[in-house]
Amino acid sequence: MRVLMLEPGQDARVEEIPSDPAQLERILGGPAEITAPFESGILLVMLRDQRGQRPNRLIGSRKVYGRCLLSGVSLHGLDDLPAALLERYRVRMDRCRLE
Repeated sequence: MRVLMLEPGQDARVEEIPSDPAQLERILGGPAEITAPFESGILLVMLRDQRGQRPNRLIGSRKVYGRCLLSGVSLHGLDDLPAALLERYRVRMDRCRLE
């Protein structure tokens, strides 16, 4: 699935990752928490327990720590981030970087 990967201290980047939940948690480094802080159809997927992780982004009024990503959503769960939104959210996420 095509996502926008957000890592501490780095620019946001488009990445292809497996949609399997176990693989997703391996990529994040632990159990995932999914929230919807943006317009409909965009999800923030982050570590459930962010203690000890480096600061990443300020998204809305919430500080996010450690590796996280933005994805799209479908009736079946996580899906590709819509191509029409990739550049807009890449720029937006680079502006809210904490490091």
